[in-house]
Amino acid sequence: MSGFIVISDHGCAGYTALVTTGELAGTLWDVWDVWWRPAKVVPSGPGDGEPRYLGPTPTFEDWYDAWLTDALSSLTR
Repeated sequence: MSGFIVISDHGCAGYTALVTTGELAGTLWDVWDVWWRPAKVVPSGPGDGEPRYLGPTPTFEDWYDAWLTDALSSLTR
């Protein structure tokens, strides 16, 4: 498929994609077999809490900042 780049794999046919063309270019989406939804940041480890909602059309910067903040905080736990 064209029009997006996979940037994160969730396993079991799920991934996060950065849209590269069209009206939603620059936004991130969680993709599963039958649906797309605005990307969320999933906590680093099991039991670390609920996925963090980033808004209706999260940008790569929104997603990366939240992911990096979560990853860094998990190092200090």
